[in-house]
Amino acid sequence: KALREAGLRADVAELANTADGGITLRFDAVRFSRLAAWLSAQSGQWGYDLDAFTIERGEREDVVAADLRLVPVPR
Repeated sequence: KALREAGLRADVAELANTADGGITLRFDAVRFSRLAAWLSAQSGQWGYDLDAFTIERGEREDVVAADLRLVPVPR
């Protein structure tokens, strides 16, 4: 839902659950400013921490490829 509201769902190339309850997200081409705003807005609200990420600059300004690994916040 949060991805759709941020206008990012169409940019997701892969979305998968991991065995430890985490989530992996891959974006092949996404606006960095939109991705960063979404991550900032979700921080502390969604029950996940950003465990690892890779961001690579794209050919166009403000466009990146990104791999994110989210893990559940310990309770």
